Amino acid sequence: MEQYTPGEWEVSRDAVPEGHAQFTIYADNNANHGRGERVATAFVSRANADVIAAAPDLLAACKATAAANSSIEACDMPPWLDDVEAAIAKAEGNT
Repeated sequence: MEQYTPGEWEVSRDAVPEGHAQFTIYADNNANHGRGERVATAFVSRANADVIAAAPDLLAACKATAAANSSIEACDMPPWLDDVEAAIAKAEGNT
């Protein structure tokens, strides 16, 4: 399976034409002019860029939550755990 670029990721406002918004998300994992690999570009909204930049942390939190709940009996499984497991599968390309 192809691996995603590990976090931390950071958001940087790139130079764009007047009236346009573009935010680039960089991995903070090497010393390439102070930034790592470009992993995504979001347009229009800083909020979109922030959600994208949080993806590695969100995936790790979902995996920790699923692991912590793995010992729960199926009949006692919280209904939101299905959403957590679906999010993990989607992030890992298993949908």
